[in-house]
Amino acid sequence: MARHLILFFAILITARTSFAQTTFNLTVKDEVTKEAIAGASVTIKDTSISATTDVQGVAQLSNIPVGEQTIVIFSPGYETKELKLTFPLVNQPETVVFLKVVNEVGEVTVVSTRTGREIDDVPTRV
Repeated sequence: MARHLILFFAILITARTSFAQTTFNLTVKDEVTKEAIAGASVTIKDTSISATTDVQGVAQLSNIPVGEQTIVIFSPGYETKELKLTFPLVNQPETVVFLKVVNEVGEVTVVSTRTGREIDDVPTRV
């Protein structure tokens, strides 16, 4: 009877570690203001697993494969960040990722057409 009980627990422990981790929560915040970034894309590289952060900056990923995974965090106007984590996570505290603002300004093109009308005595500011 004791052998069966030991075998049962061994199978139970093995089964638990062989399945994918069910969920993983990640919070994305601005590095300077420490405020949540809503709408950031969080994906597991080379998989179709992805999520978008909510208004609190939280994204929840599900069915993550066992082993080392690269998590990619992207939000327009911020640097893209990658995290390497090994799943299933053991005693993992809350994961918060801080993104740095990227001050890259894209090209701006102003196009106008001539209408033949003139505006007198009105200063123009650009």
